[in-house]
Amino acid sequence: SWLWTAGFALLATVLGRVVREAFDAAGDLWVDNGNDRNLVEYTPAQLAAGGSPTPAVTVTTSLAPTGLAFDSAGDMWVASNKANAYSVVEFTPAQLASSGTPTPTVTISSTGGGSLNGPVALAFDSAGDLWVGNGNGPPGTIVEFTPAQLASSGSPTPAVTISSNPSSRDDLNGMAFDPSGDLWATYYDENQVIEY
Repeated sequence: SWLWTAGFALLATVLGRVVREAFDAAGDLWVDNGNDRNLVEYTPAQLAAGGSPTPAVTVTTSLAPTGLAFDSAGDMWVASNKANAYSVVEFTPAQLASSGTPTPTVTISSTGGGSLNGPVALAFDSAGDLWVGNGNGPPGTIVEFTPAQLASSGSPTPAVTISSNPSSRDDLNGMAFDPSGDLWATYYDENQVIEY
């Protein structure tokens, strides 16, 4: 598969199915590789060279990664869309420093109300709250977890839940915050970008 970055292509022969990507504070590109259940890192030097580099780090996991984001401390949060075990997990920078199979330091699991229902997109706001976009439904939802809720494993009730309108929308595909703090979400079936 090809991953296009900065106007050039990176041929990532080790990748099965690229779902999402995010840059860490050092400028390393991390890619979640859903089919192979791993997360791979490419350094800025590898990105500049292009071609078919071997990942600098490969983190193997039993998750089905479908989204990732970094918090202000440099911890990587990963959404897992593993059927009947939806979760969002945290890996610390120390766990990401070398290849291996680390155990997540925090695991946020779905509550009985389905707060995590096919998580596919993650975004942090300026206050450090984690917003999770759920791709399953209907309705598709976006939920918010505060830093206090992210401090330890569990199944917290989201601080905020946004249900999609129309309620039949269940195809959330990505999310990002703009500099003003507004949340934008993309929906692929409707070919829409919506501001919340």
